[in-house]
Amino acid sequence: MQRSEPDWILQGVIGGLLAGAIVVAWFFAVDVAANEAFTTPSRLASIVLGEEFRGPWPRLVVVYTILHFGIFASLGVAAVWFLDLIDVKPGLIVGAVFGVGVLNAVHYAGLLATGTNLLTVVPVVHVTAANLLGGMAMMAYFHRAFRAESPLGWQVLKQHPLLYDGLLAGLIGAAVVALWFFVIDVLTSQPFHTPAALGSAILLGVANPLDVQFNLGVIVAYSFLHLVAFALVGLAFTGLATRVRYLPGFWLPAVVVLALLEGIFFGSVA
Repeated sequence: MQRSEPDWILQGVIGGLLAGAIVVAWFFAVDVAANEAFTTPSRLASIVLGEEFRGPWPRLVVVYTILHFGIFASLGVAAVWFLDLIDVKPGLIVGAVFGVGVLNAVHYAGLLATGTNLLTVVPVVHVTAANLLGGMAMMAYFHRAFRAESPLGWQVLKQHPLLYDGLLAGLIGAAVVALWFFVIDVLTSQPFHTPAALGSAILLGVANPLDVQFNLGVIVAYSFLHLVAFALVGLAFTGLATRVRYLPGFWLPAVVVLALLEGIFFGSVA
């Protein structure tokens, strides 16, 4: 699909800025949830500038914000050019791959260039979740801006029955489990205590029940991880069920995989 150069550059910049804004919003919510507003951009700016981190200073926030949106605008332009080069239509699946693959790679490549310990600056789970949402938002914007004729999102999955059934099963399971614990929390007069506690433990590293961060940011972040985890489990179960159906001898490996999944879950909770 041919586009005029000024048009695709402008749309690329807008898409990149949108993705960058999604990432900023994610980390702002995480920082506020931990009562450390603007700590993440300040910490990253200190690394880039080679300074010792002493706190969330306005100068650091401004410097990193300019750098952040400049990089994302450039990535948006590069994404439009590359999609046009390989003739791939923008979509949510493409956005997920772009977010987890390209945006994560750029983030960690930047940290690697500074000689920083990659995994101690910002938790991997936050980087991946923010970039996943940012990449999907970018491609959704490109899909609308360039009037792509290909389906977007859920309609794409309907062309792949196994993927569609797996995600649907996973999301139904996530909803049932969430409803179960919501009812328990309401009966104990602590609505949303379970996602707040699990979110605080997984996302913020809280070990003491008294330190649980009971706020919207933690609950929403954990709910997103909850949905992703169940979607992946739904895909795994659907794939195993399909294998067992057409390959009766596959039941033993299927049982082993299910046992491993249970072991990973309970081990993580422990």
